[in-house]
Amino acid sequence: MKTLVVLVFALTLLGLGSALKCYTAYSQVIETQDCSTEDACLAVYTEGSFHKGKCLKYADCDLEKVRQMFPGIANMKFRCCTTSLCNAASLSVASNSLVGLLLSVALFSWCFL
Repeated sequence: MKTLVVLVFALTLLGLGSALKCYTAYSQVIETQDCSTEDACLAVYTEGSFHKGKCLKYADCDLEKVRQMFPGIANMKFRCCTTSLCNAASLSVASNSLVGLLLSVALFSWCFL
């Protein structure tokens, strides 16, 4: 039993090193995208609601560069973040890796402490 708990804990930690994933949104369709060379997720909001999302380099997270990416959007607000699926349309969505890690730590402490 203890071996199984240690194995689950180790596999959860391996998942933390995976590539960054971001929500992308185009034409009202929201999907996820694996970011290959980008290190941040972008969420663009208009009138308080989620409008667009994508992967991008964190160095490009400034107002002028974001406006150049989305020239047709007036009165936009944006947010950049650096954890997987952090640019969710709803801010209550948690990263699967974080939830898995917390559950593994709880299980580990319950079994061994």
